[in-house]
Amino acid sequence: MEVNGYKIEPRANLVGANLVGANLSGANLEGANLEGANLVGANLTDANLIRANLTGANLRNANLTNTKLGWANLTGANLRNANLTNTKLSCADLTAANLTNANLTGVEYLGLTRIIDEDSLRPNLTGANLTDANLSGANLSSLDLTEAKFVGANLTNANLHWANLTGANLTDADLDGANLTGANLRNANLHGANLTDADWSGANLHGANLHGADLTDANLQGANLTNTNLGGTNLFKANLTNANLTGANLANANLSSTNLGFADLTHAHLDGANLTNANLSGAHLGGANLTNANLTGADLTYADLPHAHLGGANLRNANLTHANLTHANLTHADLTYANLSSLDLTEAKFVGANLTDADLTDANLQGANLTGANLCNANLTNANLTNANLTGANLFEANLGGANLRGANLRGANLDFADLTAADLTDANLRGANLRGANQRGAHLDNTDLIDAHLTKANLQGAIMPDGTIHE
Repeated sequence: MEVNGYKIEPRANLVGANLVGANLSGANLEGANLEGANLVGANLTDANLIRANLTGANLRNANLTNTKLGWANLTGANLRNANLTNTKLSCADLTAANLTNANLTGVEYLGLTRIIDEDSLRPNLTGANLTDANLSGANLSSLDLTEAKFVGANLTNANLHWANLTGANLTDADLDGANLTGANLRNANLHGANLTDADWSGANLHGANLHGADLTDANLQGANLTNTNLGGTNLFKANLTNANLTGANLANANLSSTNLGFADLTHAHLDGANLTNANLSGAHLGGANLTNANLTGADLTYADLPHAHLGGANLRNANLTHANLTHANLTHADLTYANLSSLDLTEAKFVGANLTDADLTDANLQGANLTGANLCNANLTNANLTNANLTGANLFEANLGGANLRGANLRGANLDFADLTAADLTDANLRGANLRGANQRGAHLDNTDLIDAHLTKANLQGAIMPDGTIHE
């Protein structure tokens, strides 16, 4: 076979050959030397270029559909806008090759054959189309893959360490076990991708779309996920320690048993998220939206939650020791058996919340709104409830021993059989409250409003009454 005066055959010497627009479809050029050849716009469909030398060759706009390039040397080759659909690139050397906007749909394998330290020697895959490509185990570390398309691609166990994937499309891609440490995926699209067991530590995912992706057991330690869309994602047992999730969307995400220790979730959207048994110790959740989130058994020790929205959230058995919930909104939240001891809950909203059997020992609830809250059997020993609003609250058998209720509004509250031993109710409003069988031994009732209060069988021994007298 002869084209443009050149003999086309295995091991042919075609150094510097001018084959612009040549029809080489199905040609057998195995082992041929095409160094520096000009193949712009050439048709190489179904050609055999196994072990061929294409160093510095110009293949711009060439058609390499179904071409065999296994073990070929493409060092410095220009493959800009080339069509490499279903091309076989097993062990091919693409050092310093330019694959900008190339179509690599269904490519069988693409990777570096050796470690490259110099940026100028790395393949350029900017805007490359790698849809459905098989890149399992490929070494793509430090490559420029800006706006590349990896839709449905197989990247299992691929090495993308420090790769630049800014704006890349990885929709439905499989990155199970992939190494993306330090990678840049700013504004990338990973919708529905499989990211299980992948290592994303230190990666930049700012503004990326991971909606519906599976990140089970993924390592995102220290990753930048600011303003990232993680809505509906599966992050079961993922490691997000020290990750930055400021403004991130995690609505309805599965974060069960996820490690979010010391993560920054300021103003993050976690409404409806599943955080069962999650570790949020030391996490920053200021202004975060956790409306209707499930935090059953979650560890929130030392968590920072000022102005957080927890309306309707489930915090059953949650550990909130030393957490900051100042001005937080916990309206209708379920805090049954929750540990809130020693917390700063200044002006927090617990309207209609369920605090049955909750531990609020030494908690600061100054100015808190507990209207209609259920505090049945709750432990409020030595709690500070100064000027708190407990109108219509249920405090049946609650322990308020030594609590400070100065100026508190307990109008119509149920305090039947509650323990108010040595509690300070100075200037409190107990009008119409139920105090049947309540223990108010040694309580301070100075200037307390007890009009229409029910005190049947209440123990007032040693209590300082509203008129200043001590009850015998």
